[in-house]
Amino acid sequence: MNAAADDRTPPMPVIITVAVVGTIAVLLFAIGALSIASGQIPDGAMRMILAIFGGVIARGLWRGWRGPRLLAVGFSVISLLTTGPTLAGLAAGRDVPALTAAAAVMFVPAGCAVIVLLLLPSSSRAWFARHRRPRR
Repeated sequence: MNAAADDRTPPMPVIITVAVVGTIAVLLFAIGALSIASGQIPDGAMRMILAIFGGVIARGLWRGWRGPRLLAVGFSVISLLTTGPTLAGLAAGRDVPALTAAAAVMFVPAGCAVIVLLLLPSSSRAWFARHRRPRR
């Protein structure tokens, strides 16, 4: 590989994060389409809009833009705060609806992975820092 190709390829933590965000977006899109097909149009439309937004965030992460990084971390924190108690209740043996439990099992690890992979590795931080404009 030449240096120019290496400069445009994100580091492995960012690639994994893009895969996680993209997978969640595809799942949300599919669930949204199924919801619309079953007559739940408002719920399905909201899921599809969130899925498209997730795809845009994944593309921005791949390009090294700082805004999508902030949005991905923010949505991951919100995901942990909203689905974490459900997962804790499931672990404690409480009766939790199947779809809610499945969402918690999916979103809690994904949210943790996104936060850790975008904030901790130095290669990930460097990927987003290199696009900053110089101060005047």
